[in-house]
Amino acid sequence: MEQRKNDIESYDDQQKWVLDSSLDSRGEIPVRARTGAWRAALFIIAIEFSERLSYFGISTSLVVYLTTILHQDLKMAVRNANYWSGVTTLMPLLGGFVADAYIGRYATVLLATLIYLMGLILLTLSWFIPGLKPCHEEVCVEPRKAHEIAFFIAIYLISIGTGGHKPSLESFGADQFEDDHPEERKMKMSYFNWWSAGLCAGVLTAVTIVVYIEDHIGWGVAGIILTVVMATSLLVFLIGKPFYRYRAPSGSPLTPMLQVFVAAVAKRHLPRPNDSSLLHELSREEYSKGRLLSRTEKLKFLDKASIIENRGSDNAMAEKESPWKLATVTKVEELKLLINMIPIWFFTLAFGICATQSTTFFIKQAIIMDRHIGHSFIVPPSSMFALVALSMIISVTVYEKILVPLSRRLTGKERGISILQRIGTGMVFSLLAMIIAALVERKRLDYTKQHHVPMNAIWLAPQFIVIGIADAFTLVGLQEYFYDQVPDSMRSLGIGLYLSVVGAASFVNNLLMTVTDRLAEEISGKTLFGKDLNSSRLDRFYWTLAALTAANICFFVFVARRYTYKSVQSSVTLGASPSPVPRRSIPVRAKVAASESSITGSNRMLVFVPPHPLIKHWISVLRNDQTPSPIFRSAIAELGRLLMYEASREWLPTVVGEIMSPMGAASVEFIDPREPIAVVPILRAGLALAEHASTVLPANKIYHLGISRDEETLLPSVYLNKLPDEFPENSRVFLVDPMLATGGTIVAAMDLLKERGLSVQQIKVICAVAAPPALSKLNEKYPGLHVYTGIIDPQVNEKGFIIPGLGDAGDRSFGT
Repeated sequence: MEQRKNDIESYDDQQKWVLDSSLDSRGEIPVRARTGAWRAALFIIAIEFSERLSYFGISTSLVVYLTTILHQDLKMAVRNANYWSGVTTLMPLLGGFVADAYIGRYATVLLATLIYLMGLILLTLSWFIPGLKPCHEEVCVEPRKAHEIAFFIAIYLISIGTGGHKPSLESFGADQFEDDHPEERKMKMSYFNWWSAGLCAGVLTAVTIVVYIEDHIGWGVAGIILTVVMATSLLVFLIGKPFYRYRAPSGSPLTPMLQVFVAAVAKRHLPRPNDSSLLHELSREEYSKGRLLSRTEKLKFLDKASIIENRGSDNAMAEKESPWKLATVTKVEELKLLINMIPIWFFTLAFGICATQSTTFFIKQAIIMDRHIGHSFIVPPSSMFALVALSMIISVTVYEKILVPLSRRLTGKERGISILQRIGTGMVFSLLAMIIAALVERKRLDYTKQHHVPMNAIWLAPQFIVIGIADAFTLVGLQEYFYDQVPDSMRSLGIGLYLSVVGAASFVNNLLMTVTDRLAEEISGKTLFGKDLNSSRLDRFYWTLAALTAANICFFVFVARRYTYKSVQSSVTLGASPSPVPRRSIPVRAKVAASESSITGSNRMLVFVPPHPLIKHWISVLRNDQTPSPIFRSAIAELGRLLMYEASREWLPTVVGEIMSPMGAASVEFIDPREPIAVVPILRAGLALAEHASTVLPANKIYHLGISRDEETLLPSVYLNKLPDEFPENSRVFLVDPMLATGGTIVAAMDLLKERGLSVQQIKVICAVAAPPALSKLNEKYPGLHVYTGIIDPQVNEKGFIIPGLGDAGDRSFGT
């Protein structure tokens, strides 16, 4: 069986090496200190800055270009801008799919950037090559057809480039942080905020400097600047190559989804088991494409795809070899994730429609308003979008530095508020922006009619600022949501899904314009959209958007409250080899599953932290220093029951037979009473943790082992030993000790068990809390051991107590 972490040796090595299927630039397991994290992400954010500089240098001025250079009317210009925006933000679905399935994210970024550069070069040349220039003369009434064709080819080449660039680059940046490493996981949460800050810096530069150059110097000069900046950023991106962590493409991510559905339909007649152990899943060693997922209670029909028919027969083995007949729990849960995303995606479209107004109608409003600062300087209309960028930068910074720490303290959650709560908050701000926009437009129309002069553009500032705040919450939240909640093998496609919200919203916005325009004409005889804004009723369109957004928020809250987040199986995997990690490639595909009990030759210690909510609950009760002794003892006994249940999964021997039920003959499976099962609690705290062992393990024996620890030297001393001289052959023993701190006690107990004929494959360690020193010591002396713990705490103090831990488990259990 191929194993991607065979050479990883200890807990310390797990801090040194990156174990999430990544590779470095030489195709080796990445060294944490030399690759990834912020040292790599900064290169990636740099090229994002230049891409957003180019994109917004074009997009925010697109309506202006279409109306002033190509002489299109307002309705046609806005529709063309929306079509281009829609295509540009839907193309990432294709780009993300290609990156995840076939060529990888790094290669996709390079290819997409080259296509992007081709578009910028053509756009620039259309202003300098005589045959492609817009007009022959200074005063242009009708632009050349050749220029129009070159212009649209250029901007749609940029669309294709953006389609590969956006999903691959953002997910490639997030790949630089390992999900299972606590510090890097927190960095990743900040990454999306700082990614957006870098993005906004590019936007801000585009809508101030680039737009000013377009407006006062020339579109051709602006094109040269954008082309040079993009080419330079590509070189910077290439310089960062040695620092990146890479993920190999894993084939089409959609095929496994179809396989799950086919298998579920084929087994639709089977009853769905309540016990997850009866469903098919790979072991952690065999799964190399990401993280294993826990079963959830949504879309229960799909769980049938994981049912093993005729368990234990030759047909069952053949079934495991066909993914069209049998799916793993993880694959089933990945399909559930995608299905659960559909309503979230749909109910964020209303926000996308509101967001598109900031680059279309908001800019068009600015064109016909007074933009003078002093007597001589006129603010370019597209530069008004700078207020959105500034607002977003400030909002993201406040969210990251103030709101997140505050909400973490209030809620006790790592994120502070949930991703969907963040998205919903932004939707409320988008509703407020549409209300403000409607009121301001109504005032502008009245002011222009009354005074016959344009109103000052400063009145537009509130709607730009509020939509920027909305973007900081919802757009950044959508980025994080679609990256985090999609299957690990589909993360580029996940970013594509986020961008498709804005893309689809652009097309829906065009449809909405057409529908509302016709309705208004039928009702009042006047259209909403005239040849210019002064003959239009844009305020009524904004009120329509506000009403739709308000209704949409209600539906979104309903869906969000019932949403189930991705549930990842958390465990820590430790290796055993004392030699340095050799250079090797990580296999892309895993082989057929084997049960845990069959991995007898493994030389790695495995530490399992089951993700059960009850385990988290009882750990929390135990941690509380206000928990009285009787409740503490009851809680630790319940925790022990759950951990033993998890540890006994696929480990206990069974016998198959047939019995008569009241209704007829039934095939049954029992724990084999001929195979000895023993529980060894280490006194005295181990008694409390093992108190309910007999309710979980049938026909077990309990052997007491008393070991005390010197408070000065922290060395163990055996004061009671009720172990047999030799354990029976094929015995399975649960060694129970609530606290694995320095490791002295548990290693001494393991020594005694080994002296009595047990191998590490016959022993499982059960504990409430574990710490790195004990795990490292166990791993060094007993590779291949399996440890089940409620939680892993980061450190041990000078007195040998785990921090934060839960205190002296024996004293708190028995009140003495």
